[in-house]
Amino acid sequence: MGLLMLQSLPLIGISSVAMVDLHSERLRIGKELGARQVLTDVEAKSHNEQYDVVVDATGVLKVIEGLPAFTATSGSIIYFGVANPKDRITIEPYDIYRRDIRIAGAFSLKAGIRQALNLLQDNFVVVDKLITHRLQLNQFASGIDLVGKASVLKIIVEF
Repeated sequence: MGLLMLQSLPLIGISSVAMVDLHSERLRIGKELGARQVLTDVEAKSHNEQYDVVVDATGVLKVIEGLPAFTATSGSIIYFGVANPKDRITIEPYDIYRRDIRIAGAFSLKAGIRQALNLLQDNFVVVDKLITHRLQLNQFASGIDLVGKASVLKIIVEF
């Protein structure tokens, strides 16, 4: 979902986007899709720049917990990735208060599904570069096995 989110941010006025990922291929695609800056997870650990809006699209606990460090004073954190419901993070409430950081969730199915479908239908986001696998319905089980692999972005199951 991160590469789709990357493409949607400029549509709401965020003109400059930096992206962090573990995988070089995703970073390459992110750059093609408009990321001003791309960083590996290792590079991000020593990166000191802070941003007005920071979005998690991973749902990974360590990423989620580390976002305040990348958030500018009076900035916003948006949790878009789906974390495990049992996960818990530690934050520094005083730091959030002192730097006036806003934290929000973004449950996309709640109200945004119609808008997301419109973006796809009107070609505001590029999806062709994101489709790494096309499967027939009888291959659905093998598609499930592909989920989470580094080389897999989006899987289309055709009927």
